[in-house]
Amino acid sequence: MTAAVLRAILDASLSWGAAALCAAALAAAAAGWGRLALAPFDRAMSGDRPARLDRQLTTLAVGAGVLALLVLVIGAAGLLYQPVLIGLLLVGGSGWFLGRAAPTQNPGDVPPPFDDTLIRPAVAAGRALALALIAFGVLMPEFFHDALIYHLELPRYYLLHHRIGFLPWNYNSALPANVESLYLIALAFSDERATKLIHAAFALLCAATLGSLGRHFAPRTESSALTGRLAGTLFLLTPSVPLLAGVSGNDLGLLFFELMSLLAWCRWRMAAFNPQDAPPGASPPNGSGAWLICSGALMGLAIGTKYSGSFFLIGMTAAWGALLGMEWAHRRRLLGAFGRWLLVVIATGSPWLVKNLLETGDPVYPSFWPSFWPSFWPSFWPALTAGPNHSFLDQNGVAWLRHDLGAGGIDPTLWPAYLPKLAANDIGWFTLAAAAVTAVIALSRPRYRSMRPLLAPLLALIAGSTVIWWFASPVPRYLLPTTALLGLLGAIGLGGLADLVARAGAGRAVRTAVGMAVIIGLLGQSIGAAGLIRDNYITPFTALTGLRAMEPGRVGASTKGLAASMLELIPAGPARQQWLAWSAPPYAAIEAANRLLPPTAVVLFVGEYRGYYLDRDRIISTKYELSPLVYWAARSDTAQELEGWLIREGVTHLLYNQVEARRLEEAGYPALRWPNQASRERFEQLRRERLTLLTVQNGVFLYAVGRSSVPAPSTAPAPAGP
Repeated sequence: MTAAVLRAILDASLSWGAAALCAAALAAAAAGWGRLALAPFDRAMSGDRPARLDRQLTTLAVGAGVLALLVLVIGAAGLLYQPVLIGLLLVGGSGWFLGRAAPTQNPGDVPPPFDDTLIRPAVAAGRALALALIAFGVLMPEFFHDALIYHLELPRYYLLHHRIGFLPWNYNSALPANVESLYLIALAFSDERATKLIHAAFALLCAATLGSLGRHFAPRTESSALTGRLAGTLFLLTPSVPLLAGVSGNDLGLLFFELMSLLAWCRWRMAAFNPQDAPPGASPPNGSGAWLICSGALMGLAIGTKYSGSFFLIGMTAAWGALLGMEWAHRRRLLGAFGRWLLVVIATGSPWLVKNLLETGDPVYPSFWPSFWPSFWPSFWPALTAGPNHSFLDQNGVAWLRHDLGAGGIDPTLWPAYLPKLAANDIGWFTLAAAAVTAVIALSRPRYRSMRPLLAPLLALIAGSTVIWWFASPVPRYLLPTTALLGLLGAIGLGGLADLVARAGAGRAVRTAVGMAVIIGLLGQSIGAAGLIRDNYITPFTALTGLRAMEPGRVGASTKGLAASMLELIPAGPARQQWLAWSAPPYAAIEAANRLLPPTAVVLFVGEYRGYYLDRDRIISTKYELSPLVYWAARSDTAQELEGWLIREGVTHLLYNQVEARRLEEAGYPALRWPNQASRERFEQLRRERLTLLTVQNGVFLYAVGRSSVPAPSTAPAPAGP
């Protein structure tokens, strides 16, 4: 190995080792806080070995939520300093070490899985492939659009100012942020590597939760031991899941809270109403109240993660309705339990909404509320009545809704072409087919009685997802809850099919055929998942590597060259910068800003909204909101007055993405909706006469406010795409 390769390996080991240590410390703290929160329910939530696994998953989920809400409290108090965050981790860690583990009762015998010689190796191979695909995405530098805009950008901004608050130019700062609060802790001690590990861990936790749900809903037969593992594998091999798991999003964290709410609800249902469905040694009936509280708390944490969690709330409410129909004789008891569950949901889901109410006068900002809420608000609290005026959003704060919901969605004429892609990439044909067969069986066979409540939330989620696709944007991550439950249904159906074959005394040829059908289905999903990773990572990266093939001493885009370039990509270095400059065009100018600007600089972004990689203070609006610059230009008569606005607002530098600005204007986004041509000309005059050009990278201009003598700007060409 050359010295450069060894140095790259050492750099990568140190940086990723620090990120892994940070993520592990966060996980230990979350587990500790969960133990402390659930300590009063230790004995009530004990049970057999599966119950202990469910308790461990619940502990981790509740602890992550507690940690996120504590970050909100200290952030609102302006105490986001490293020593305070270290204290949170230490207290949680002590709870992890000192907490008393729940006792295990009657572990019982786990029946052998069906067709062990075929299915079990196939499931193991599918898991290994899914982990490899996820790892590839995790190792790539972060370029996910939403991560650079707010999943990572806002936590970094809050750390810079030591406070969580509402930014009048960025409505994303009013969104629920339980997962981003965990990222905030990670970014206080590491970088985006740790957050990518956290999001990937959420994917694995979702698979583990589906495994537990598979044991609950599958009939108690020989296949029940493998059903859960197959459900988790189907989920991990859903083509869009490995792609999502490799970025710093919040969707898999949201799904973890949602699935854990369903899992705790199933535990409550078994203990309180259907003990005949529970295995020997399961939680005693007096533990049902603890599981009910956990289910409501986890559903509230989902609402506090993303507004789209409300669709799963609708699905859970449908499950309550299905259970009410099955247990009509206990309707009064059921309605009382539902009321208590809903109160817990509201209590744990409201902190971020209360924050919005206090800062903007609108708990679910931005929404239609500002247009009528003040008229109903008591006049003795005028501060909140003025809340809707805090934003740069267009009239009534709903311009972004009018734009995206009006112009988004899928044209009905495109559905025939889009549905096959949706099934192949976002769900998987194998999962769809198996789930459809299972749904029919569940409605017709008495042995599947315990699974029928699962169909109600699934149908509600499908309806909710359809609404999102139709009126908004067909984004795969909106399908995650539906995808996960479809995979669970499919796994249960495959397990039931194997049981029927075994009980019928079918020969080995028939059993082998069933096993081969499962293997072929897993292989098809694996090909789809690998294809998405190839299209989004490997193909563009190979092309970028090939661009350097003619340089002296460079290996081209061969296998050896790809491996060597990956070693350069993982640590911070030229390969990483080249990839980011292509995948996130403003990165080149931002990297230059980190080198050229003083630590006290405040950068105003215009025509650009991806600011995570900037190490300086900044003012960044979204593409859905009127840029502060446009607001100031409309209130200025000359370029000199506009410069005065910049100076009064503390702006020292300006970053202008000319290419993206043109796209935003042509697409009709509110960000650069100039009220008249004169205000736009004032901005152009400001650029010519009142700003100093520092550098131009990839069509992104970096200026200093005011005129000064500076070195000639760099005009390095943009790296060509693949």
